[in-house]
Amino acid sequence: MTGTAHTPLPWWIDDDGFIASGSGDDYQTVADPHCRPTVDYGDENGANADFIMRACNSHHDLLAVLKVAVACTAPSTAWVKEARAIIAKAGRAP
Repeated sequence: MTGTAHTPLPWWIDDDGFIASGSGDDYQTVADPHCRPTVDYGDENGANADFIMRACNSHHDLLAVLKVAVACTAPSTAWVKEARAIIAKAGRAP
């Protein structure tokens, strides 16, 4: 997946329960239609779609804040090693 850009953020859930990107009539589906979540958020697929949307929309902001926190903290602080590993993991393709 290296070199491939993902669909632009923010993502949202359309009236049919698909994860989508864009606005108005100019939007595209992000989720695989074969794994289509339902609009009913009481079920697992709806909860998964909601989690994916929120996680993806906040990813860049959370990563930026973590990088600042690491840069402002003494390297010997216990959580810094783990935070650096998370930063590295978030920056590479699966």
